[in-house]
Amino acid sequence: MPTENYLRVFGPYADRLTREILPKLSAEAKAKGEQEVANDDGTELPLRPEEITA
Repeated sequence: MPTENYLRVFGPYADRLTREILPKLSAEAKAKGEQEVANDDGTELPLRPEEITA
């Protein structure tokens, strides 16, 4: 998907997340979320064969 299309589709959601939702979360909640999504266990998302780029 070209960047222009991607931004047209997902830009409003990213903007709302940045402006309205994230500011309501505490620093502790943000830190906990960052730890939960960190890829420090060496696992990767399972991909279907057609999704593999390498």
